Amino acid sequence: MPVLTPGAAVCVLPSSPALARLRAKQRAVGQVIAGTLSLVEAAACFGAGEKNGTGRDAEALCRTVIGWVHLALSDRPEQAEAVSERLEDELRTVLTRHGRVRLPLAG
Repeated sequence: MPVLTPGAAVCVLPSSPALARLRAKQRAVGQVIAGTLSLVEAAACFGAGEKNGTGRDAEALCRTVIGWVHLALSDRPEQAEAVSERLEDELRTVLTRHGRVRLPLAG
């Protein structure tokens, strides 16, 4: 929960594992948008913080990344569409070549 000081303009958030995972996902989204991180690499980042047994497969993680990217660009609809299409093409290519998405090991 944020700590608010009366009269202060700054909200101080406590450090937590959940906040660290959120920030890692936001960084990954920014790198995907910039073209410096692939969809599959970003999906690995998204999956790294999740506990095993969540039932989310690699393709679902890729689709989650695409959704986050689209949302991050919601104030720029043309760019959101273009980047989302690029990522959908990237996912389609991986599925066509390999039959499924295989995430790189985190590390």
